[in-house]
Amino acid sequence: MSGKEATIFIVDQGASMGRKSNGRDESDLDFAMRYVWDSLATIMITGRTTLTVGIVGFRTDETNNALEGEEGYNNISIMQPLGPIKVPDLKKLQKSVKPSKTDVGDAVSAIIIAIDMMERFTKKLKYARKIVLVTNGTGLMDSDDLDETSAKLNEDGIELVVLGVDFDDAEFGFKEEEKDSLKAGNEKVLRDLADKCEKSIFGTAAEAVQDLSIPRVKDYKPYATFKGQLTLGDPEKYDTALCIDVERYFRTKVAKAPSASSYVVAEMAGDDEGDVKMEDATQGEGLTAVKNARTYKIVDESAPGGKRDVDREDLAQGFEYGRTAVAIAESDQNITKLETVASFSIVGFIPAERYERFFNMGESCVTVAARANEKARLALSSLVHALAELESYAVARIVLKDGKDPQLVLLTPSIEPDLECLIDVPLPFAEDVRLYRFPPLDRVITLSGQTMTKHRNLPTDDLTKAMSAYVDAMDISTFGKDDEGNPVEYMAIEDTYSPVLHRINQAIRRRAVQPDEPVQPPPEVLMKYSRPPADLVKASATELDDLIKAADVKKVPPKAKGRRAKEAIKPLSGLNVDALLSREERSEISSENAIPEYKQRLGTAEDIATIESASKQMEGIIRSLIEHSLGDSGYGQAIANLGVMRDELASLEMPEVYNLFIRRLKEDLLKEKLGGDRRELWWEIKKARLGLVDKRKTEVSTVSEEEATEFYAVTTDIPMPQLLPSTFSPPRAIMSTITATALQTSYPPILPLSFNGNQPETIRLYPISNYTFGTKENQPEEDPSVLARLKRLEEHYELHGMRRTCEGILVCHEHNHPHILMLQIANAFFKLPGDYLKPEDDEIEGFKARLNERLAPVGSQFSGEGVNEDWEIGDTLAQWWRPNFETFMYPFIPAHVTRPKECKKLYFIQLPQQKVLSVPKNMKLLAVPLFDLYDNTARYGPQLSAIPHLLSRYNFEFVDVNGNVVAATPGQAPDPNGYVPQTKVLAGGDIEIDDLPANEEEEEI
Repeated sequence: MSGKEATIFIVDQGASMGRKSNGRDESDLDFAMRYVWDSLATIMITGRTTLTVGIVGFRTDETNNALEGEEGYNNISIMQPLGPIKVPDLKKLQKSVKPSKTDVGDAVSAIIIAIDMMERFTKKLKYARKIVLVTNGTGLMDSDDLDETSAKLNEDGIELVVLGVDFDDAEFGFKEEEKDSLKAGNEKVLRDLADKCEKSIFGTAAEAVQDLSIPRVKDYKPYATFKGQLTLGDPEKYDTALCIDVERYFRTKVAKAPSASSYVVAEMAGDDEGDVKMEDATQGEGLTAVKNARTYKIVDESAPGGKRDVDREDLAQGFEYGRTAVAIAESDQNITKLETVASFSIVGFIPAERYERFFNMGESCVTVAARANEKARLALSSLVHALAELESYAVARIVLKDGKDPQLVLLTPSIEPDLECLIDVPLPFAEDVRLYRFPPLDRVITLSGQTMTKHRNLPTDDLTKAMSAYVDAMDISTFGKDDEGNPVEYMAIEDTYSPVLHRINQAIRRRAVQPDEPVQPPPEVLMKYSRPPADLVKASATELDDLIKAADVKKVPPKAKGRRAKEAIKPLSGLNVDALLSREERSEISSENAIPEYKQRLGTAEDIATIESASKQMEGIIRSLIEHSLGDSGYGQAIANLGVMRDELASLEMPEVYNLFIRRLKEDLLKEKLGGDRRELWWEIKKARLGLVDKRKTEVSTVSEEEATEFYAVTTDIPMPQLLPSTFSPPRAIMSTITATALQTSYPPILPLSFNGNQPETIRLYPISNYTFGTKENQPEEDPSVLARLKRLEEHYELHGMRRTCEGILVCHEHNHPHILMLQIANAFFKLPGDYLKPEDDEIEGFKARLNERLAPVGSQFSGEGVNEDWEIGDTLAQWWRPNFETFMYPFIPAHVTRPKECKKLYFIQLPQQKVLSVPKNMKLLAVPLFDLYDNTARYGPQLSAIPHLLSRYNFEFVDVNGNVVAATPGQAPDPNGYVPQTKVLAGGDIEIDDLPANEEEEEI
């Protein structure tokens, strides 16, 4: 606990204190009060009630003191009784401290008044007592009682500080010329009084005001973090265990800057919320503290608003376990804590050279022998000397208090003439260490494994010497000078202050004392070490120039705005190679050497027309490669040409040329205008990310990031309004159905023999209109990224083995065309209803629970037929395996894999004639035509695009809304009205289907 302090400031308020002396633009009183105000603000900022302050004024117009009836104590007033001081008290003092209209009042008598105040308040208790006298020494002063006064100051242990305005101070280097005899005599009287005191300071006010800019470093009393035994071995098991009584104290501890609190203006708070009780506010400041209140709510359909409040006492502590909250009752909370007892034990020793400095974590402490214990002091001294002689460190485990978390600390020996101790720093655990691999700085390792010590990316000997010389020239270890001019360290720790801590304290003190004045700039002492010394920089200029030459440092030119052309590379010889080897300029780019010639044409282009002409030729070459490609043999070269064209035009800030070309190319690819079906190439372009150039690539682009992402999607209607017609039928064959009435014709077909051997059962499909769709509360994704999903899968595998996942294929029909119900999550990828099973769940029952979690209605939102949680789980249609902790899954187990990490089963779900389905609001429930899935991995991925193959084993009967079978596979003619089935959004959003993006490359994990 910090000690108690009592300080009384005696302020001279005589009329002469209102004069401006020695060229200052402020009065003597204002000049001297700088020190007093700053001292008061420093005391208040601590917030300690044990720091008490009193203010006594002399040469005042009034008399207000305990001895006012006696002779010699006139014109002395107690302006602030001794006690804690607050901001309202400070405001009151600022108004009352001002020059008076008289020069009558004795400074020595004011000191006697202060001694009386101190004695009455502190009595005989343990206090640090101090009296500070501030005066210009121009009033009449009685010097008869100096001996008695100094004796009383010494008897009570009071420190006397005398600060005189323009007093002579040889150490500070100030002497007032032409000083009048009265002031000189008073100055001598006060100096004699200070000399007779055992604890005193006599100085000029100018020095005290100047030192205000130097931060005051707080002295802390030793605080023991641990008192007990330092053990080596278990004393409960072994009699030979070493036990030393020790005490552990902080050696270094971070000094934190004061934090701000939230307040509101009381008048503003009273306008809307009623009157504010001003006893809760800071009196006179018009502020009231902001009080926080927390309420807890749970979902309750029967309560108003669907939620009701619960008390904190009714809550249980919970931890996340995958997607489940594991609740732990208050009575069982001890199982989550490590039961420990206070202890300090050495677990081992390590050589000093084996310890890495970067292991140091946190604040350091010092361990010394227990007080008045000579046996412990001798034992600890032997341990310290043993570690020092063996050049070793000790590793210890410390628990500060019972129930606290254990720490590992490194104990290092410290031997000084007056102290032998162990200094410790916290050590990291395995989870705290971050290991990163970086290429070496002194060598280059090639792909073939060869080690090179001479390379363009390695420093030369000249560069190393120049850098070494510059480092030596910037050495600050001896750049500083002491009082005698001898070289010393420039940036000693005791002279280096925390800029943040002291700047905030300075601003707080300034605003507390003078709230209407601007905060002064940071003092030089705080900014001194924020930049290298100017003299040192000037002295090392030659070494810096040598380093710049050796490193061949060049200033980077500012980035040019607008369109820019690449500067042609100039040879080192300085010769004009183009002129020496000039030939007739080629007007066309050859397809055999397209990339180098294209770059050369752009590099020498002097106008935009040349760039557009070269790009037009490259466009023709790319189209030719695609159109005349045998299979995918020409795709690789076309992709390479596209990449170069995109990068070059983006760097020249002409993205519109490329964007126009890639739009045309996508249109022609999907319309099969480039030698047939080349849609596979568009998938390769998407993988290479060679779509539109957006604003991320170059600022001059008019394409947004969202537009560039949507451009990769291949939808039923291609969203290219300027390049394509408003409607465009997909090049995929539309599935048809045939009814029995189709055989009633004048030219009947030839009927073959029965072809229904080993045929599976016929499935009845009901129309989409039979089903009711709604929405429910969001079900956010468990993981923010794919890496997080993989990490969660790995954790699941370590605890429970292979993860089991079940998903359902739900089929209905629209105009006699089968449609698959699937979810779209985050407007990014498609998936079937279902999810991974909990480790304890049965396969079928767990799967039904997952289906209900995704699609079952909640509460009383719906009623009637179809509102149930029943599911008819049909055949297993496919199994997909994840061999490793990665995104890829396979419909088989690879030969080298013996422990797959996940198995996903796809089940056929027989939908009843009517059912209510409710989808989370952050998802969309889609009905996708079966033909749209076929061979459409670019949009739906390999698992979903294989569903038509899986369902081909079944025959379907299509039932209308009246329950009649109106069609059956293998089919009926297309709708006579020209209806083309399209993906429909059934619930969860009203986004247009043309805006649905392609499935992400990553599989759902």
